[in-house]
Amino acid sequence: MMTLKLYVPELNCSSCANAIEKKLQKIVAIKLLIGVATKTVTITFNPNEISKDDILAKMKKTGFDYDELSAEMV
Repeated sequence: MMTLKLYVPELNCSSCANAIEKKLQKIVAIKLLIGVATKTVTITFNPNEISKDDILAKMKKTGFDYDELSAEMV
């Protein structure tokens, strides 16, 4: 499994979190944790099922800017 952690500066409220969750939940092979207080999105996934690039492409489609904080095998 791999964990990808993103910093989303515009993640200010639960509506923002819901918008991100709605887009990313369409990816069946991920576990998603959104922290409004920390402005982070943590995505755990199996890199044999979906690539990090595919996930980041979906994140880009949410309309929220982000910075990749970390990507590590767990």
